[in-house]
Amino acid sequence: MPSIEDHAARFDEKADSYDDSAGRAVGRDISEEMLAQAREKARERGIENVDFGEGRFREPNVPDEADVDVVTSNFAMHHLSDAKKCEAIRVAAGLGARRFVLGDVMLFVEADPSAPFYSPEVDDPATVGALADAFTDAGFALTAVERGHDQVGVLVGERVEEGATPGAR
Repeated sequence: MPSIEDHAARFDEKADSYDDSAGRAVGRDISEEMLAQAREKARERGIENVDFGEGRFREPNVPDEADVDVVTSNFAMHHLSDAKKCEAIRVAAGLGARRFVLGDVMLFVEADPSAPFYSPEVDDPATVGALADAFTDAGFALTAVERGHDQVGVLVGERVEEGATPGAR
């Protein structure tokens, strides 16, 4: 199974680790420039089982018939307010994924505007606790929390089946 780092890396950094065993991958971004870069990386690596297209947190533009196994979000949600982060996580949960991986600016300690990952003019990072609550509210139990920096981390949530107790065996 790929590591948290594998899931949390941007497509253009890890594209060659995805292969035909993944079935089909769907890549979404609001930026045509980022999509063009991802398409080029996939082409360079001979990866053909990826569908790239425009998508937004509230409208991911994923076909209804898509069988979504894992949702990843990389360094994007920190631009949203906490309420919009919660909504984005609920929308992602609605895709039916069994796992959600979020790698982003998030606060393990009080915000430090001088830190390299944080710019208060454009960033609105949430605390790890607020994101953990959003995962739980959307039906995911946190199974991993990786602190890469005081203000950068990766959260992994696994779907909790209706009526199940997280962590129970």
